[in-house]
Amino acid sequence: MVHEVKFRVDQLDHFPDDGKRREVIRGRLYVSPAPSIHHQLIVKRLIVQTELYLQQNPLGEVLPGVGVIFSSFDGVIPDVVFVSKERLAFLEERRIYAAPDWVIEVLSPGNSAYDLETERVLYQQQGVKLYWIVDPERLEVLVYEGRSEEPTIHRCNAKLEVSLLLGLFFDVGELSKKSPR
Repeated sequence: MVHEVKFRVDQLDHFPDDGKRREVIRGRLYVSPAPSIHHQLIVKRLIVQTELYLQQNPLGEVLPGVGVIFSSFDGVIPDVVFVSKERLAFLEERRIYAAPDWVIEVLSPGNSAYDLETERVLYQQQGVKLYWIVDPERLEVLVYEGRSEEPTIHRCNAKLEVSLLLGLFFDVGELSKKSPR
């Protein structure tokens, strides 16, 4: 008889600080390598453009790579989150203890099935209003609104408006482009 070890979110603090991302969903530990430079450039573009918008429209906070805790057995680190003013009380010193309004994940080789299914289901169950998956290889963004099972797909030349932040647009091709260096 095989017993699967159930991990708790509080156990994550006991792992070495080795640059790997560790998350727990339904008590299962997921480990992924540190993101690539291209991945981080996309995250930076998302953060900068959203922050510029929020300076003009103070509707909440945008944060990169912050821990989101849903329960003792569910804790993740999305690439980018937006938390509306109404939900800012859920931000604590080190983590968010509730569903962000908007979650963005940027796919990396090896994590696509995880982001497309495991995390998507968790976010939907926990009440995330808007979930974006940026696929830099296919130059597209998959947008899930609420509990929708099928995404709206925005490809390379599309202008994509954030439904929760009207007037904030992203050019999908510009968002995913590689650095010219």
